[in-house]
Amino acid sequence: MLIVVLGIIDIVSAIIVFLSIGKITALSGIGVFLSIILILKFLISIAPHEKSLFGGIIDIIGAVIILLSSGGIYIHYIIPLVVGFFLFLKGVQSVIPEVIG
Repeated sequence: MLIVVLGIIDIVSAIIVFLSIGKITALSGIGVFLSIILILKFLISIAPHEKSLFGGIIDIIGAVIILLSSGGIYIHYIIPLVVGFFLFLKGVQSVIPEVIG
């Protein structure tokens, strides 16, 4: 069940990263909270027993993009597009096997 919740967090954060492409600042309150959750996921991902460095790097970059966009600072659209795609892919890979199995 924890894997499903973490996958849903990845999918929601991917949607918010995709929304940062359109320079939407209405999600600034939830953006800071979600960034803190992604930073905690990063710390868990790089723990010695997990060793998921790629997933951790995607989480921390997604957290930085969400923090920057909630502060009104926007970066080139290709970076949020790629990071959002990887976050969405991570979320789907976490949710689908748990729902099917």
